[in-house]
Amino acid sequence: MAIATAATPALPQGLTLSGSLSQGVTVSDNNGFQGRDPEVDGSTSLSYALSSSTKRSSFSIGGNASLSYGTDSDTKFNRSGLRASYQRSAKRSSFSAGLSFDKRPFEFDEEQPDLSFISLDTDRTTVSGNVGFGFEHTPRLSSNVSASLRDQDFSTTSTELSPSTTTSLSGGLSYRLSSTSSMGVNAGITMVDTEAADNLESTSVNIGANYSRTVNDRVSYSGNIGLSMSEQTRIIGLASVTEDSSNLTFGANLNRSLKDGAMSFGFNQGVGTSASGALSLNTGLTGNISRQINERQRWALGASLSRQSDLDGGETETLLRVSPSYNFSLTPKIGASAGYTFSRNDVGDTSHSLSLSISRSYEQRIR
Repeated sequence: MAIATAATPALPQGLTLSGSLSQGVTVSDNNGFQGRDPEVDGSTSLSYALSSSTKRSSFSIGGNASLSYGTDSDTKFNRSGLRASYQRSAKRSSFSAGLSFDKRPFEFDEEQPDLSFISLDTDRTTVSGNVGFGFEHTPRLSSNVSASLRDQDFSTTSTELSPSTTTSLSGGLSYRLSSTSSMGVNAGITMVDTEAADNLESTSVNIGANYSRTVNDRVSYSGNIGLSMSEQTRIIGLASVTEDSSNLTFGANLNRSLKDGAMSFGFNQGVGTSASGALSLNTGLTGNISRQINERQRWALGASLSRQSDLDGGETETLLRVSPSYNFSLTPKIGASAGYTFSRNDVGDTSHSLSLSISRSYEQRIR
């Protein structure tokens, strides 16, 4: 969890209407390594927001909607949502709050009396809210606390669907060791209440620490370590079954700015225990580089390698992904992009995806 300082800079004043409209097309082959034939999917997305700001506070309300269509699906609304947020800062404290509503189609498989499965569609609705406080105790020491509540429901009643309510609380401390380095600690708890045929209640607790340092105006690095512990209780009639699991993770990141771009490398490692006591090892490597060709053109290349191993002699899963991309600004408000993703798993299966998009942003100051 990132540790933010309490004070925020003064915000520009005014009332602004902004948004964007985008059109995208994706061509994929063997998507998800499921042996699918080549597919062509398209989407049209609209986002909008009305924001107001003063020197110390800001408020925004907006929404989004998207339409999807493709060779193997009907044209339908893929997503619609509304959101509102408020921020306010004082000399040594800050406050933020937000509300959001999201509705999107959801496909699931329902088991029939003859033990066969049929694919059905429903709508998944998510309503969430959050509040957060930040405090600057001294020029070097700051803290923050936050809370969030999320409710998820479905338009169709089925034993395969599980409406849930999630409550989260978190907090952290950040200490600036010097002008170039800082460290922090954080902790949080998440409680999930799932409404199902056998009610499921889960509680997760996580604690962590992080350190970051800026070597010079081009190079910086950071590291983190965290421990999470979860407990799941399944209530069946008058009986209950409790399962415990834990996960220890650590990671490191190196960032370097280039003359006309930037590059970064990341490493993360995790060791976990399941409810049955099985040990698993998860390893991830990432690398990214981007360069600005000129004021209108930019390219980027990203790569990742993930490996999940069962330390008790089970299977090992490896996934390699390489993603080059290119962005071109036709005008200050109209941009186009092209991207390609190559994926390969540990058994040699490959998948390919090519995406093209064009977008138009707008911004109008009302007063």
